[in-house]
Amino acid sequence: MEQSIEIRRTDWRDFPLAHYLTLNPALLMLGLMVLLAAVSRFWDLGSRALHHDESLHALYSYYLYDRGEYQHNPLMHGPLLFHLTALGYWLFGVSDATARLVPAILGVFLVWVPWKFRDWLGVKGALFASLLVLVSPTLLYYSRFIREDIFAAAWTVIIVYATWKYLEGGEDFHLYLTAAGWALLFSQKELSFLLAFVFWLFLALVALLRFLGRLGPKPQIKETREWHLLVMIGALLLPHASALVIHLLNMDPVGGYTDAAYQSTAFLTNAGAVTLFLFLAGYAAAIVLWNPRKFLIAAGIFYAIFVLLHTTFLTWPWGIGSGLVGALGYWIEQHGVERGGQPWFYYAMLLPLYEFLPLLVGLVGGGILLARRRNGAVAPGPREANQPLD
Repeated sequence: MEQSIEIRRTDWRDFPLAHYLTLNPALLMLGLMVLLAAVSRFWDLGSRALHHDESLHALYSYYLYDRGEYQHNPLMHGPLLFHLTALGYWLFGVSDATARLVPAILGVFLVWVPWKFRDWLGVKGALFASLLVLVSPTLLYYSRFIREDIFAAAWTVIIVYATWKYLEGGEDFHLYLTAAGWALLFSQKELSFLLAFVFWLFLALVALLRFLGRLGPKPQIKETREWHLLVMIGALLLPHASALVIHLLNMDPVGGYTDAAYQSTAFLTNAGAVTLFLFLAGYAAAIVLWNPRKFLIAAGIFYAIFVLLHTTFLTWPWGIGSGLVGALGYWIEQHGVERGGQPWFYYAMLLPLYEFLPLLVGLVGGGILLARRRNGAVAPGPREANQPLD
């Protein structure tokens, strides 16, 4: 006679009350730092008068909120800041404090987000990173300041996280999140071009090392996730190099990259032809070298965000030209101006004054890792276990 065994499902009432009152010390510390971040970022947010840059951003965001009027101009960088600030006005009213609302929110986000990196940093490392962000004078200042800096930092962190998660797990969601992150960054500020080059070069190096067998068994090149990201980033961002090609061909618009230039026949003919060629070349290369379906989904996400923001939700079609070509073209044009006249070592001089703690930790920590030859795991790989480091 067979004896049946009853399997009783675990119910929340089976756990003692102490089970729910037990606090995770790490989460408690993180929560405390997030609370301190919220206080330090939001406290008395509107009392200080708006800086000159802030006044421009606040005013043109108000025009977008009040009249629905906004036209992308590379002089004031990307459109995302203005759209998010206008949203803050719509939700909470117009004031100096609400003009700085989104930077403050992103400032708190940057204190919390190292926790998402604990699989690589370890729990202690993630908490220490949050602490450094919390007490950073630079990040605190720009968390209470309506300019592109804190926005760009937040989108960059999203790109890094999504890239690392895709390299580790290969999930499509993180691939598409990477594309969305790049769309946000390219809709924010022109430093996106420099960061794209850094990321692309890093991925190219990792793909090469994996192909040569220096980072594990030698795989087929198209099977490596670094190759997927390499192709995707290169193909998506190739059209954004149009201004560089136009500049090298001495085809810059007469009078510079102004509002009138984007609507001129010469600009549409010359810049349009170069951009369309790079666009088609990038897409063709990605479809041949990678997965057509995944790339087209990623491209749809990227350009849906980019086009909607730069055209003010399709009300200003010339924003496509100013975003794809004018953004880089204007700043190439500005290289000879040298507004501040700073020496080449300007930032090397400021960094030890304002951010000496992360500089010291980075230099000492990097030196220790190199001395211990901890350079084998250049990037997460599909074979590596996803285990936190304590």
